[in-house]
Amino acid sequence: MGIGLTIVSWCAKGIALASVLAVLAGVTAAIRVPRGRQGRTRLILWTCVYPFAAFAWFLAVFVFQAYVNEALLYRDPWIGHTLQTPLPNGYAVLLIDEDHDGTVFNPATHFTVGSSDDVHPDGTDAVSGVRVLQIAGNKILGGAGPLGQYSSPATRDRIDYFFLLDTDAHTRANFQTYDALTQAANRLNVQPQLQPILSIYDRYRFTWFDLSAIALFFVPALGAVFAILRRIGRLRRETPPLSNTRAIHHADELGLSSN
Repeated sequence: MGIGLTIVSWCAKGIALASVLAVLAGVTAAIRVPRGRQGRTRLILWTCVYPFAAFAWFLAVFVFQAYVNEALLYRDPWIGHTLQTPLPNGYAVLLIDEDHDGTVFNPATHFTVGSSDDVHPDGTDAVSGVRVLQIAGNKILGGAGPLGQYSSPATRDRIDYFFLLDTDAHTRANFQTYDALTQAANRLNVQPQLQPILSIYDRYRFTWFDLSAIALFFVPALGAVFAILRRIGRLRRETPPLSNTRAIHHADELGLSSN
């Protein structure tokens, strides 16, 4: 499913959920606030509107963080089938459709103006089909397997060779065995501790900006909830005017209801 269809699906589900919450919130407010309180009807209306306003605010914050992450931070927008994040040594990780293997590459020579937008598996500053990975300063260690062959779990986890990237010199060395990689890494005072590529992605994908975006949504949303609850509590404590009280009692005696 493309990003556009995903957003349309989100909107449809969000509107449906907001409609259900609006009914529940309105009924709850009507029950909690006694009849005859000044501003009761207006409060019930605002309570019903709140779920739709919160959903609209969520969409606005999501679009904002998606633009900043993609355009400025080179990170995926939390939607779609593409996962990407920069690494601390100037390189980046890219996973498309699959989360068990991806590409490690140098953004300065790939996906830039004038490039072919293609990451070559045999490039000196890029490796595709990466299953396991380790970041050790300016060195990147990993293991890679076949591309586009995911017929079984064994194939998805298959590692055909290991590699060692030097992100300063932009050079790459391949090794047929893990022992050969270990020997080369030990000469550089690096102890191989390879992890699934998704674990490395998760480690570097989330930043202070993502936490700020979450706070940007929740602080106003929860603040509005607090204001509504406070208003409900205030109306419950208020004593209605004497004329309203008599009218309510009279309506109750007649079996009628009034707002």
